Amino acid sequence: MKNKIIIASLFFFVSFIVNGQKNREFFTLVKGDSVAIFLINPPGSNEMFDVFKKGKGENYKLLTVKSSVRPVRNPKEAMTILGADWELFTKALDTDNEFEILRNIRSGGLRGGLLSLISLKAAKIAGRIFIDESAVEGEKLTYKVQKFIGSENRQHYEESINKGDYSRGSRRFNFNRRETPDFT
Repeated sequence: MKNKIIIASLFFFVSFIVNGQKNREFFTLVKGDSVAIFLINPPGSNEMFDVFKKGKGENYKLLTVKSSVRPVRNPKEAMTILGADWELFTKALDTDNEFEILRNIRSGGLRGGLLSLISLKAAKIAGRIFIDESAVEGEKLTYKVQKFIGSENRQHYEESINKGDYSRGSRRFNFNRRETPDFT
């Protein structure tokens, strides 16, 4: 019963966010000095994205310098990333097939979105999330996400947030979790 209540709460939360952010490709979640960029629709198998940030009066700075964010394609790698959450996903999806679990996590529908919100590890596997740990309290920031396949088809999406306003209201995004989210 407790799991059904949690799932129902997540469903309403996701519906609220998606309906409130029509025509957006991503939304932001703030915790402390970190800003999570969460893609509403996950990238396809061959897609990836870069994240750029700028403060007031600055030019955009590439945040994904080391590598672009991309989904995991190997089921064994996904299983390793999930670690202790593996058992949660096998029960929730009623399968222990690695490929099926990876397929469900990476799906673009409501199921994939909920799984990515339940576990940050799942969001990383789906290629939906990037964590900016360099945000400063009170700073007005603009984020730009650039999705692409290889070096072609680059699409730009922008979102401005006032870090101070979001950090004061960030409790709206707190989930009841067994562990503190690890943004690393």
